[in-house]
Amino acid sequence: MSGRRKVFCIGLNKTGTTSLGDALASLGYRRSGWHDYTSRRLMHQWLCGDIEAMARYAAQYDVLEDFPWPLVYREMADQFPDALFILSVRQSEEAWLSSVSRHTARRKWIGHKIIYGSYDTHNNHHSYLDVYRGHLESVKAYFADKPDRLLRLSIDETTEWKEICTFIGVPDIPTRPFPRSNSASAQHDLLGLTGLVDRLFHVVELFVMGLVLPQHILKAIEPEEKHG
Repeated sequence: MSGRRKVFCIGLNKTGTTSLGDALASLGYRRSGWHDYTSRRLMHQWLCGDIEAMARYAAQYDVLEDFPWPLVYREMADQFPDALFILSVRQSEEAWLSSVSRHTARRKWIGHKIIYGSYDTHNNHHSYLDVYRGHLESVKAYFADKPDRLLRLSIDETTEWKEICTFIGVPDIPTRPFPRSNSASAQHDLLGLTGLVDRLFHVVELFVMGLVLPQHILKAIEPEEKHG
């Protein structure tokens, strides 16, 4: 949107990124969120270090949320010096872990293995929490000398638009309820179709990665042994 600063939503998954993206889209921002094919392609670009390609994609939108953007906030801050960043968090680590546990139990994605060290949280709570804590600390440290570019937002406690609108410079604050997208009560997987699509994407993604990714990355995402 002309005249408005680009916004990167850099919270990890299951921190309310979809709700945040929906909120900003409702304000007229051109938004890019998770799309199975496009987001996976962007993740591959990140793995290959092709930041320029990611920046070219980001240039087309006003708001970018979900992976891979939390992984490249430093690079995007350099590429877009006027951009703003919103770090969405949960009200507690336990709330985030519970949400991400439900999510990874339903949806198998190689990105979870790459980012958190495991496809799901089963027997891996500590690795997921370490990444969550580390991300919050790294973002805080990076923006310490540029606090005007960062808003930390607890999505569980956000019931009003004022904080977001003030940060991004939108004078007209909506009176409608703040969106609550992808909440546990809002998710439905008709006949298990989401899981089926995920499995199909997973097989294709492993094949493509085997063709294009360096060996040291492939080694890091080798299949795990089945849980006992």
